[in-house]
Amino acid sequence: MRSVRNWVAAFVGGSLGACSAEAPEPTTANAEATPREETERGEGDAIPIRSATEPRPCGSAHGASCVVGRACGGDADCASGLCGRRGPNAGTCVSARSCTGAPGADRRCANGDDCCASTRVPAGLLEEPGGATAIAPFRLDAFEITVGRMRAYYTDIGADPATIEAQMIDACARDGHAPTWTATPGDDEDKPANCLDAITAAAFCAWDGGRLPTDAEWSWVAASGQELRVFPWGDEPSAVLERVGSQPGRSRWGHADIGSSVRELVSGANPEEAIVRGGEEREHVSMFDRSTAMGARCARDR
Repeated sequence: MRSVRNWVAAFVGGSLGACSAEAPEPTTANAEATPREETERGEGDAIPIRSATEPRPCGSAHGASCVVGRACGGDADCASGLCGRRGPNAGTCVSARSCTGAPGADRRCANGDDCCASTRVPAGLLEEPGGATAIAPFRLDAFEITVGRMRAYYTDIGADPATIEAQMIDACARDGHAPTWTATPGDDEDKPANCLDAITAAAFCAWDGGRLPTDAEWSWVAASGQELRVFPWGDEPSAVLERVGSQPGRSRWGHADIGSSVRELVSGANPEEAIVRGGEEREHVSMFDRSTAMGARCARDR
């Protein structure tokens, strides 16, 4: 059987290995650019952002990694392992490949949050009726993949926006709703990208420096660890497709729209299928199924 990794490698023309390599964790020696360095918001975050004071020279030539927001000449210059390629953030270190600085891929998502933000999820033991699953620490994006971030991906791989739109409209016509993707940037850049199949979602996450979360990881976040909330954000249900992060309440570790907005694709034990979470129950789908109710978010091991 073909694993999700093999499906993605075939989909992106064998470039998965180069795209999904884990970035090295910044050490104290190379991450502290100044005495007053700030870090990204979120418990346990380790990737530093722009310094509040005049920074020292950084980059591979200086033997010190550059923090997010600093100028870079290539991925090797950055503590995150990613140097922006396109948009306003081109030539600066970014926390994710899709962080171009364009609408939906900038720091102007709901409440002024970074659309590409990710937060550390601690290790734990997920107790479910079928048994217990040990969860290793990982990072999970605070928001679902936005239209703006998908636009950065399609632009980078040379896909035609109009063709993508036609394919999404055709694939999701049975739902009676339109995809949030449009051939040209519009008002939905900071809405979740829907009408995604698991192959596309996994390929995006690999290109972006991450992967799809596992079913168990998603459940751990949705249950907010051992708090076992009725809903990830509290007690009141919500199922309205709005801007990412605009729904009230978040999970224990700051993740928006877990269980509301679009349903999210995750990886399971069967490499021939994906699992959709966010509704009343788990749904097993093929790697190629699409729906206007389906989107995704990325997990990261750094």
